[in-house]
Parts: sequence; structure tokens; C-alpha cells
Amino acid sequence: MSANRVIIDSATIRILKYTGATTFLALTDTPTTYAGQALKIPRVNAGGTALEFSDAGAGDALVANPLSQFAATTSAQIRGVISDETGSGLLYFQGGDIGTPSAGVATNLTGTAAGLTAGTVTTNANLTGPVTSSGNATAIANGAILNAMLANGAVANLSGTNTGDQTSIVGITGTLAQFNTALSDADFATGGGTVTGASSGTNTGDQTSIVGITGTLAQFNTALSDADFATGGGTVTGASSGTNTGDQTSVSGNSGSTNALNSATTTINVSAAAEPTIGQVLTATSSTTATWQTVAGTGDALVANPLSQFAATTSAQLRGVISDETGSGLLYFQGGDLGTPSAGVATNLTGTAAGLTAGTVTTNANLTGPVTSTGNATAIANGAISNAMLANSAVANLSGTNTGDQTLVGLNTIWLPAKSMEPRLTNGPSVGTIELSTNKIMIMSLDFDATTEEFAQFRIGYPKGFNNGTVTFQPFWSHAATTTNFGVVFAVRAVAVGNDDAQDVAFGTEQSSTDTGGTTNDEYIGPTSAAITISGVAEGDESIFEISRKVADGGDTMAIDARLQGIKVLYTVSTLFDD
Repeated sequence: MSANRVIIDSATIRILKYTGATTFLALTDTPTTYAGQALKIPRVNAGGTALEFSDAGAGDALVANPLSQFAATTSAQIRGVISDETGSGLLYFQGGDIGTPSAGVATNLTGTAAGLTAGTVTTNANLTGPVTSSGNATAIANGAILNAMLANGAVANLSGTNTGDQTSIVGITGTLAQFNTALSDADFATGGGTVTGASSGTNTGDQTSIVGITGTLAQFNTALSDADFATGGGTVTGASSGTNTGDQTSVSGNSGSTNALNSATTTINVSAAAEPTIGQVLTATSSTTATWQTVAGTGDALVANPLSQFAATTSAQLRGVISDETGSGLLYFQGGDLGTPSAGVATNLTGTAAGLTAGTVTTNANLTGPVTSTGNATAIANGAISNAMLANSAVANLSGTNTGDQTLVGLNTIWLPAKSMEPRLTNGPSVGTIELSTNKIMIMSLDFDATTEEFAQFRIGYPKGFNNGTVTFQPFWSHAATTTNFGVVFAVRAVAVGNDDAQDVAFGTEQSSTDTGGTTNDEYIGPTSAAITISGVAEGDESIFEISRKVADGGDTMAIDARLQGIKVLYTVSTLFDD
């Protein structure tokens, strides 16, 4: 107000009266009417040249309002306000993407861990039932099952090839309960961090109220400077006209009403009002009056104070302020309920995943030693252990009585050297014997011609455990020196005869094994043939086999004799013993 001096101290507000303009509207740089300005307060305009009316708190942050009064704020901006945050990504709300937490403790989590890669796992999974993988196949490594893991009945109903040096099994009783497995949950956890503490920054905008001001009233744009007015208790008089510039010390020649604003010491011509209290502002109440009022939201946000100066703010209100949040649930702080993230990568997390249902899991748990369960006992499903999983010592030292229907089922091998075979009188191979020059190794063979198909026979009486099924064979052979074309094809067929059966019977269908040599006197082992059906086979029968070289086969290209040194016959047994 260009004609009045306002003095504010800690106890009183003193207004010095003069005889110039006596109303707010009469000033040259203020609004000209109160019409339509009810409950508004004056403020300096954007150009810094005059006063104008504005809504209480317009543009300013009021501590009575929640944080949603602010413009959209990024996660990085709110992270810059927090003084003890953890992490550097987007602000997390329930249901969003938790990203990749650097650490955390996952406790009491439920759901499905789809695509999870397990790290180093602490086995405390409380698993029950057979161990099953619904994603990538899991297996027990060959040789990993030790004797100490087996109960007396652990080898019941095993199948596969009986290899190694096991010759008998005694005393197999009981169940497979000793195989305890454990699935660790230590790799499943959550993310998040602590978002607490005090915020700081600059409170900018058009502040419309000031509390606790001391000093001069330089904020008000006037045509006179502070130096023109006394600091208290007197009357500024004199005659003055024209433009008020420079350091004028007196103003005179003004007149007007003196009944507008009441204070303890004097009045100006605004509407009659009660004496103001600290913190109140001058507010237009109609087109002709103004009063001192306490404005809602008074006590604007101060940049030196943390966010706790604001009214209680809900997660939804805060989420409405953030422009790049993830999720739509409650704001998460460490130790709270993480909710159900829509996505995330759990790395370096620890804890217990109670009730967690594993989805497609990549098994990379780095487990070592026997599989054990520290919670509920688990079992390996019936038939899940193959012979290849058993270490040679696993069944070597069992004792007790062999009871029940325990059997060993699998492939057995019979070795038949060439000298045990009989060349057929019609088109039979020649019998060969040579001695190698350096170490005098003897090669005893049946030498099969390169142009005429020749035959030899042998017989096998199988043990009682033979399952009377198909058999296969593998040829062991060598050759003398030759320069090109080393292909050789051997074939085997069989027929069975029993007690008082005629022996002049037809063989069954033959199966072959094609191999390629190349180096003089080297031993070659042909691939295993397809299954050979023994014609007419029954329990206790003798099987008659016939082997030949198939010189007419396109795979048989070697132009010299093929020396057959022996064959393996592989057959399946259904029981180990003949009793």
C-alpha cells in the first residue's frame, strides 16, 4: 500500500495512518473490486509489478493436503527425496515388476516359480512324495547311489543290464525309504527396500502466505521505498504531489476515510474487522469488505522439513503422483507383504518359500553328497532307479535272508570264441591261426571267404532265468593286409529245440551287423545287431545259432577273408537264480 507503513513484530501488528489512499482497492497497483474474490488472498502477480487476488494456497503445497496435490513425479525424483532408500529402479507397488533385487529374505511366499534358475540351495524343503520334475528332466548321476543309502529291500524289481562284479545278492528286505531327497527354497525371495527418512529440496511456486515475518515489507511492490516511513507511532504529514520517487521522507496533501481496518493502534479504510492474530491473512469477504482470516492449509510446505509435514497420504494417492511406477497395489517397504508381483528376477535371495509351487524350474542347484531331506521324508518313485545309477559297491555287501519276489532283470552276455563254433560241412569257413610278430599274440579265427557265403554254428543252453525273448549279437573280427574296401557284414539266425524235439528244423529270421575295418591285424568290434527271434523257443530249450558272412550285401566290400574271432550274445533274464 503506497501510503501506509505496516510494522510487524513478535507481539503486535502496527499500522501507521496517513491521509492518502485509505482502501486496498484505491491503490494504483491493486485490484479495483472485491467482486467475485470471496475467500481469496492477495499475492504478487507473475510479473512482479502489482498485487492480485488468488485462491488460498493456489499453486502452493499445503501441509493439510496429501502428496497427490503435486505434479507427476518420477521414481528417480522421489528416490532423490528419500535419504535412506535401497535400490535404484522404479518405485514398486503390489502387483508390479519387482525387477532384480540385490538381496532379500523370502519367507511365507506362495505361488509358482516359473522359469526359475536355482543357485546354491540349502536343502530344507520339507518335500513329500516321489521326487518329480515337471520342467527340465532331472536324473541321479551314474554311480551316485552308494551302499549306505540302500535298505535291505532296495534292489527289489530292478531292471537293466547286470554289469560289474556283482555275482549274488543276499538278504534284500524292506522298502526304499532311505532315499531322502531335498528341494531347497533358498533361491526364492523377494525384493524391495526401505524407503524412510527425511526429504529436502526447494519449495518453489507462488507462496501466498508468510508466517513469522520480521524486518521490512519489501515484498509489497509500491511506489515508495521503506526509507520514506517512520518505524512506528506517529503521523506522516505534509504536502506531496506528482510521482513518488527517490528517498521522500514525508507525504502530505492526501485525505480519505479512516474507518476500514481495525488494529490495536489505528485503522485504515477497509471493512471493519477484528484485530488479526499471528498467521492470519487479509481476505476479501465480499465486493466491499475484507477481514483477517485463518486460511485452510495454512502453514505451507517448507523445503527444510521432510514429507511427514504433509497430511496422511494413501498408496493410491502417492501412485497417482508418480508417473513411471510399476504395479497398482500398496506401496512396499522392507518387511511388508510383497503381494503378487507380475514379473521379477530373484537373485541372491534367502529364506523359506512356504507353500511355494515350483513351475518350470531349471535345475542348477549345485547340490553335493547324498540327497537328504531335513523336513518330511521323501521317496524315489518305484522303478525310478536304473542299474546305471548304482555304484559297483552299492549291492556288494548286503546280508540277511533273500525273501519275497526280488529279481534282477536285465541284459546278460555270453562270450563265444571262434574256436567254440563248428564250421558247417557245406560251405564252412576255414579255421585260421596266426601268431603276431612282435609279442607273439595268437589270433584264432574262422576265416570267411570274400566271394562265397560261408556258415558256422554254435549252441547255447540258457539258464533258467532266460526270459525266452529275443537276443542280439556283436561280432569281434580282424583282417589281413589289403588296400581298399574294408566293409564286412556278419549275420546270425537261430532256432530252439527241446527234449525229444526233431533237430532238423528251419532257422528263424537272421539279423546283421555291418562294420568297417582298415588296419591289418587290428581288432574290430561291430555294432550290436537288431533283435533276433529264436524260432520255437521255450523254457529249458537249447538254441542253435548259425553265423555267416553276407558277401552279397552291398555293405560287404572287403576283397579278402574276414577273420571272425568270436561274438557276444546278449540275452535278457527275469530272475538271477535257477532255484
